Amino acid sequence: MIVDTHVHIVAEDRDRYPLNPEGPPLGWFEEAPVTAEGLLALMDEAGVDRATLVQALSAYGYDNRYTSDSARAHPDRFTAVCILDMEDEGAVDKLDDLVRNESVTGLRLFTYSRPAADWLADPKTFPVWERAASLNIPVTVLMHPPKFSQLRDVLQRFPTVPVAVEHLAHIGLDDGPPYKGAQTLFDLADIPNLHLKFSTVNLYESARGASTSQEFFRKLVDVFGAERLLWGTNFPATYDRSYPDQVHLARESLDFLPEADRRLIFGENALRFYPSLGGGA
Repeated sequence: MIVDTHVHIVAEDRDRYPLNPEGPPLGWFEEAPVTAEGLLALMDEAGVDRATLVQALSAYGYDNRYTSDSARAHPDRFTAVCILDMEDEGAVDKLDDLVRNESVTGLRLFTYSRPAADWLADPKTFPVWERAASLNIPVTVLMHPPKFSQLRDVLQRFPTVPVAVEHLAHIGLDDGPPYKGAQTLFDLADIPNLHLKFSTVNLYESARGASTSQEFFRKLVDVFGAERLLWGTNFPATYDRSYPDQVHLARESLDFLPEADRRLIFGENALRFYPSLGGGA
């Protein structure tokens, strides 16, 4: 079972699903858009069984409809992760509605859109975390390393919520072993509900400077354990190579790991993190 935990989709029907970009200006959704049906064809070509549709703030803002509608249309292949404005007074009710009525099974926190805000561990957002816990859904966070102390605070406050840091927070790897530049990430390994999601972007980053993918991912597995790592392509936001080529790159880069570890990283962990994909509770 191969599961891609980080893909984005864009609808052809711009009247029904109008673009509403927020956050940093990114043009992938105009230059390399992929529909849900197009993604399914690419997954079949690459041998990927299931995928997590991650709401793209850069394309649709907080309008989660295309992501959730696509997951509902293909429940055997997709699950959906939404984004909410955590500073919206109605965020708790919106999350409840998305999970109960719109087939959403995860929440994404996008901290890049308001870099000056320190809301990640703000008590005002705690009701959303409490609702995520009661709904039994995981949370993923797109963030930078300076906010790791806030992440630690909120994860320790809500220990039953599975949380994954997306793209390894783009931690610095150029220095190579023993990766002192990534030590703040390694320091989070004592938090049991924390997981790490890596993508094609991180595979590139791990092969730059004095680093190699084999050295870095061996270190990552040693520190966190293979059971807490999730893989995703970031396609088509990352589109410098085809989807099948990105899948091949990931599997080739981690080919040195034991088969049991690779089964966890490329599928079994995702099925536990997102039970709706078929892994059970």
